[in-house]
Amino acid sequence: MKHTPSRVCRGTDCKDQTSNYTSVPIVEFAKGGLLRLKFGPYRDTQALYLIAYDGKQIYRLSYSGDMNRKPKPVIRKFLSSNGNGLTVHFDGSESSDPDGDELSFKWNFGEYESVSSRDKKTSYTYSSEGKFITTLTVMDGKRSEAATSVEINVEDYPKPLTIFPWSSGEACEDDDQNYDYCGALEFCTDGDVHGYRLPFEEACAPRLSPVIRVAPGKKYKFTLRNMSPEGNPTNIHTHGLHVSGSGDADDVTRIVHGGKCLDYTWDILADHPGGTHWYHPHLHYFSEKQVTGGAVGLLIVEDTVEDALPEWTSSELLLQILRVHGKVFGNGKHYEVFNVEAKKWYRLRLSTVDPLAVPLDLRFTPGCIVHKVASDGIWHSRIPGDEGTSFEMTGASRGDFAIRCESPNSFVNVLYGEEVAAILSIGKDALTPDNADLESWSPVRPPSLHDSSLSGVRSLAVLSSENRFRVNVQRDSINNKKWDVDTPLTTIGFNEVHEWSISDTTEHPFHMHLYHMQIVTSGGCGSHEEGEFYDTISGPPCTVRFKTADFGERMVMHCHVMMHSDGGSMAWVDVQPRKNQTMAINNVTSLEYLWEKDDIDDSDVTSPPVSTLPTSQIATASPSQLTSLSPSQIPTSPPSKLRKPTLPQVDNQVYVLLDEDDLILTDETVSSRPEGYYLYLRDDGRLELHQGSPGHSEALLLTSPNLAGTKGDYFAKIRGDGNFQIREGTVRNKGDFVWKSLTMGPRDFAYFLEYDPGEPTLAVVHQGLPEERESSPILWNESNK
Repeated sequence: MKHTPSRVCRGTDCKDQTSNYTSVPIVEFAKGGLLRLKFGPYRDTQALYLIAYDGKQIYRLSYSGDMNRKPKPVIRKFLSSNGNGLTVHFDGSESSDPDGDELSFKWNFGEYESVSSRDKKTSYTYSSEGKFITTLTVMDGKRSEAATSVEINVEDYPKPLTIFPWSSGEACEDDDQNYDYCGALEFCTDGDVHGYRLPFEEACAPRLSPVIRVAPGKKYKFTLRNMSPEGNPTNIHTHGLHVSGSGDADDVTRIVHGGKCLDYTWDILADHPGGTHWYHPHLHYFSEKQVTGGAVGLLIVEDTVEDALPEWTSSELLLQILRVHGKVFGNGKHYEVFNVEAKKWYRLRLSTVDPLAVPLDLRFTPGCIVHKVASDGIWHSRIPGDEGTSFEMTGASRGDFAIRCESPNSFVNVLYGEEVAAILSIGKDALTPDNADLESWSPVRPPSLHDSSLSGVRSLAVLSSENRFRVNVQRDSINNKKWDVDTPLTTIGFNEVHEWSISDTTEHPFHMHLYHMQIVTSGGCGSHEEGEFYDTISGPPCTVRFKTADFGERMVMHCHVMMHSDGGSMAWVDVQPRKNQTMAINNVTSLEYLWEKDDIDDSDVTSPPVSTLPTSQIATASPSQLTSLSPSQIPTSPPSKLRKPTLPQVDNQVYVLLDEDDLILTDETVSSRPEGYYLYLRDDGRLELHQGSPGHSEALLLTSPNLAGTKGDYFAKIRGDGNFQIREGTVRNKGDFVWKSLTMGPRDFAYFLEYDPGEPTLAVVHQGLPEERESSPILWNESNK
């Protein structure tokens, strides 16, 4: 019972007769109906114990006189690093006592048992790598205490970002398309771990994908290799990139199975704005699993001279934050560390990824001036805009921030939610300090991003009913329709302005492929500002406008809670030209194909110009990590052995030349032979010409001698896309091209060539294996010409 004199009421004047004592439950948290109270020993006295038989629990009850309650400990942690280890700054000042008692503190840092602190705020430098548990115990001086703990992960710093290495020149030549750059990336799995790595790296490390950088006005051939088991198909989506959503571009309905490759063409428009984007798997039913496993990476579109950007924008800091299972990772680590100079402006290019798409605040601890200058890869209309320290981001947002830190030899943390994603380790003042006030400027935008309201955001032009549409995003559908790869949700006009009214997206962030949406709701929609462009929105009902410029056909939209989109909350719209309109159609078919490992010449590996990153971030991949592919396709104009063909390359004809213009074989009947001809590169570097199709050879017609390595005056090479080349000279001392093929087939055919012992200048083709030559029938020899 508790003595409460204020509650007493006795006599005829009281409606209810009450005592000056009120009952107080001994324990409020015990579960179960069968209880027993019993005294037992405790320290140097006795304590009352409660036994809950049903719940199989024992509770110790202690008399506190005035109902003393336990204090509530709270830990805030901030990280700093100077290269000598990780220093964690702990703050327990938010701890409280419900009775108002004065608290004392005790810290245990988890690395060495003898090291502790009794300060409200303290710091500790961890000298070794590993996971540590720091515990704060708070005491109220009345024998009541409580404890809480945080996990500290100390990593071997630095682990720099890798820049994806593009190849150029001869390695990217193609008979059908002209590519400026080409390259291959591997998708890998290890149990629940998923990731991207450079070709033939052994480890499949999650969250450590290379940064892909592309430049406006350039055309890229990107090859995705699926190195995972057969049951784990995938694809890739360039989130935010303004490229076609059909054909061999960013069509998320394409599939590459385990052990196979898929080629993509990214034709970046010359006026594509520079921006911060990201890439990830987007195969229906598999995206949530693969992104949660760590398969994400940054995608940067370079700025151009025409953008006329201020000089400070070239001082980049790149950060991709991934939040999975409640944990936050910065650039694949538990935290990224940026070494920056004081009083210098930097451009922080940041991507936040959360498969659950939970909107969270991105916060900067005190010490820096911060302006958000771009959203979802598009510069804001007014720069620098308002200063701030907290910015709401969705699980698929990007933001560019202008940031200038003031105090030398200090630190600032970048937090996502309550977890540290990055440390800004601030060194000395910049040699030439920047002005604290950023100059104002407005970005140059392409026609596709011009004010889509036509007459200004605040005086919207009225659009026809066929250009207005309502979107209701639900957990498992859009407008009550589940994902259907074959049926569009609706059809809209190409190169027109459209206005969409989108339902509340707080729990279902809405992402649109191909185009960016301009917010036209008066006052904006939640954290999305009126007049700015976004590709992913989350918040109250919102009205947006966008222009279906440059590309049409399949335009995908979906909820970015990935388990929702995998479950059906995804749709596509068919963008088609109206009467008298023309629109480019991407009908390029590029199927998946088998690949083979082989060495290639690394002299073609290069990269487009990139902006300067702090050295603590960059690690350029070695070109030797690149390799080649061998897709199974039938060549349309196979080859000569030693010279460029001087005969015209007529469709459906095969020419094989020896020495000068000596014709070994000509076949004008390919059209009457359905299986045609194909090429096969042997392990010794010699090229074989087969009749038939890959895997179904009818005859080996010719094998070229002395073309491997440095054994002769010619060498053979597989390009990055699988095409085969013969050149004069050696790998390190290249001469002119002798011949370029299309791609070859697999290497599992039982045919071989040797020279006739009686006539060394004549080649003989056998069926079978060399060790079986005595019984192998001769299929062809040079005398047959």
